[in-house]
Amino acid sequence: MKAEDLKPNNILRGPIFPEPVQIIIGLPMSGAVKLVGNGVNTSKEYEPVLTADQLLTLETTPDTEPFDGDPLRFRRRLRKDYWLYVVFHYASPVPSLNKLNDLATLEWQPIVKVEHYRLRQDSVKHPVKLKEDTTPYRTGGEA
Repeated sequence: MKAEDLKPNNILRGPIFPEPVQIIIGLPMSGAVKLVGNGVNTSKEYEPVLTADQLLTLETTPDTEPFDGDPLRFRRRLRKDYWLYVVFHYASPVPSLNKLNDLATLEWQPIVKVEHYRLRQDSVKHPVKLKEDTTPYRTGGEA
């Protein structure tokens, strides 16, 4: 761990402290860092001066929480970032495309059996045509 990793509100763990310590501030000193923090369990105040070797024995919480294995919590964290596109009545003359956001609020049911289908390449009768701007880029000069 480096001195710049000592960010306020991160939690430190290591052999120097008897409990996890929440960082209030890390103040650089000549060749060392003065740490001011509170114990998570006891609220005891800690103010050690740590050398570079002592910093290497400490671990801190990551800036972003990793996936912890709870899919509902994971979906809640990503609720505004991802969309699910679902086509209903795909075999009818008028299928409908639905865009779903906030997937954590949906009532999910486990899938018992999944069937896989493969689409032949020549079965697509109307390929998608991309509409691109065909005007060339200007290269400097006057407008």
